[in-house]
Amino acid sequence: MSWDALAALAELVGAFGVIASLLYLASQMRQGLILARAEAQDRATSSICQVTSHMLVDPEINALYLKSLGDWRELPQPERARVMHLFFQVMKASEDIHLSYSSGLLDEDTWSGWNELFEQYFATEGFNLYWQVRSDVFSRRFVEYVQALPQHPQPRTIGSLGLHPDT
Repeated sequence: MSWDALAALAELVGAFGVIASLLYLASQMRQGLILARAEAQDRATSSICQVTSHMLVDPEINALYLKSLGDWRELPQPERARVMHLFFQVMKASEDIHLSYSSGLLDEDTWSGWNELFEQYFATEGFNLYWQVRSDVFSRRFVEYVQALPQHPQPRTIGSLGLHPDT
């Protein structure tokens, strides 16, 4: 076998090695994307559950939240401050979920449920009052998303569905 033939054979073996490496890399990238999507879904659910868990264990916070979905400006100052903190937590968790979706980490089916929830709650008078004074602390992309949401005349929330004994 000549040196030229041996060099050609070595190049062929090297090309197969490169192709095999690229296929392996593509497989690893796909697995990484699947893992990232699963983590984004878990983070989305966990962030909202963390905020709402306070309402499960503290009837006072739950009652305040239900009041805050309406015009909360007449509440005493300490309660208004709590409402502002509560809405901040909800909106930051929502912003993170929106970022996951706009980054391609949440699929359309998963996003449609979150989007419907956001449309309903963000249409309430209370969220609109909050948004008027605090939208500046959120990303431009999220602000544009929230401002483009339809305004439901009678949003469906935990307070309006008749599931709470105070409604």
